[in-house]
Amino acid sequence: MSEKIVNLRALAIMLVVLGHSIIIYDPQWAADAGMAVSVSSPILYWIKQGINLIQMPLFFSISGYCFYFTVDKINKRRSDESGFVQKKFKRIIVPFVIVLLAYNNLVKMAVGLKGYSIHDLPDLIWHQAFMLDIGHLWYLPTLFIIFVFSYGFRKIQQRQFDLILLLGLLLLNIIAYKLPSVFCMSNVGTYWVYFYVGFLLNKSRALQYLENIPESISLMALMIVIVLGTINPYKHVSVLFSIASILLFYRSISQKESRLLQYISKNSYGIYLFHSPLIYIAYTRFPDIQPVAMLLWNFFLCGAVAYSITSFIRRTNLKFIIGE
Repeated sequence: MSEKIVNLRALAIMLVVLGHSIIIYDPQWAADAGMAVSVSSPILYWIKQGINLIQMPLFFSISGYCFYFTVDKINKRRSDESGFVQKKFKRIIVPFVIVLLAYNNLVKMAVGLKGYSIHDLPDLIWHQAFMLDIGHLWYLPTLFIIFVFSYGFRKIQQRQFDLILLLGLLLLNIIAYKLPSVFCMSNVGTYWVYFYVGFLLNKSRALQYLENIPESISLMALMIVIVLGTINPYKHVSVLFSIASILLFYRSISQKESRLLQYISKNSYGIYLFHSPLIYIAYTRFPDIQPVAMLLWNFFLCGAVAYSITSFIRRTNLKFIIGE
């Protein structure tokens, strides 16, 4: 795997951790979570809006980019196509179930989060069986379903099909809000297009054309796209801003090897699994501390704890918890 993708994955998980660390300053999220917060931070709010534009689209695009390697090996008969779904189930769904029941729910119950008491548990588990009320872990079943659907298209090689499917997924993204939330149907409709963009970037070798864009211009364009995408009033076309951001991130990210980014990328899956529930410690115990203190606590301290948990599990026989 190229160093560019390694660095992109590290950047993506850092954006996710940053977004989770400051999400309490989004009034809509705080209200939905049942949190009364007297401290506001307009700057962190707008940073969060910008992160929303790119964090998960970038993550899905990286998965699609890497998925092409699997498809290419299968098509060239360098890899056995049997067992693909089983392998993805083991890597994605098994960690999802374990972390949801034995970590996510328990941490939220321990901090007294609304809807996570012992009396709420039967209803909570029932909802979670339909992929509802699963918090940040929605990404995993959504990705699994996208993998399965995309795997079904692996033998279709015509370029015309690539364009038709891309346009179809763009339309699906625009109407995804009308889809039901059960079994992550709405999320699949929203994020499949970004997965496919990453797939096509690898398949078409488009990165070599993106390299022709001067780095200074691409960085400036990236900042402009994120700002415009954040403030645009037509949210149904935000997909175009997100795709533009993905392309510019792929162009702008350095290909230089970095030991720190390699470590973060290697542990990115576990960081994603374990970080988000930890932020509720600060959100429920001292929600009204200064925003900078909240950011430092959630990003650095909770990020370090999530990283340490992942590193510890990797050295044990429990690696299946992180999909290994």
